Amino acid sequence: MSKGKHGITLPAIAVIAFILSFFGLTEILVLVTGYALIVESDNWLTKQTLQALYLRFTVMAISILLTGCFSFIINFFNSIDANVVAKVFSTIQSLCFGVLNIVTFALCVYAIAKVIKNNDAKLPIFSQLADKSLGVFQSKKETKEINTWICSCGNSNVNNFCSKCGVQKPNI
Repeated sequence: MSKGKHGITLPAIAVIAFILSFFGLTEILVLVTGYALIVESDNWLTKQTLQALYLRFTVMAISILLTGCFSFIINFFNSIDANVVAKVFSTIQSLCFGVLNIVTFALCVYAIAKVIKNNDAKLPIFSQLADKSLGVFQSKKETKEINTWICSCGNSNVNNFCSKCGVQKPNI
């Protein structure tokens, strides 16, 4: 296992990031991500901590949306004295948060199982987002063809002048 600059194994730092993500310790997770990015300067570790951070931000955003929507609905039904309907929506809200917590837990356990073995967590969507954040755009194949030409001397070239005899590439 690769060790960081302060003797801590990089997978251990990644595991800590996913644990922080699950427990909602966003401020500490931001610090761990900053540590990975600035101090350790390790692309693998930074990618893992970014995935954990993006997972946390997504859970936070979903929680805010759920709270806002359900609060509006519950308050509406309470205001028209439909308390039974309000309680039903309150129960649905609790179920939604339960499902969100289970999904978050499952993703964190999956990620921890991968990073312990020094592998990329590869969380759906979050992995690609982390790649883009790092400026790593993984292309499957080079789509750009190399424009080669054959000189009259028989040499194959890619530049505007022949590397063997110096003749300029003909304009076609």
